[in-house]
Amino acid sequence: MSVLCECAWAATVKKDSRISKKYWSMVSRMGKKKALVATANMLLKIIYVLLKKREMYKEQENEYLIKKEQQREVRLIKQLQSKGYVVEKLA
Repeated sequence: MSVLCECAWAATVKKDSRISKKYWSMVSRMGKKKALVATANMLLKIIYVLLKKREMYKEQENEYLIKKEQQREVRLIKQLQSKGYVVEKLA
């Protein structure tokens, strides 16, 4: 467990990575130690999937952020339309 936490800590230091961003978003809610253990858990899940599929890790930052932003946009448009607003997307 301690080795996994060390790996998680090293992953959180890297700038502009998905793991690092997730860690820092959790720190404000649960504190550094619990966020580190949660990050280690997330890292363990990623490692398991990579070993199971026999793939290399590929940072999905750009695609991930674009997909999340599109999902957020669709959700917000639906909320506005449910309240009676007419929403048109500009080019």
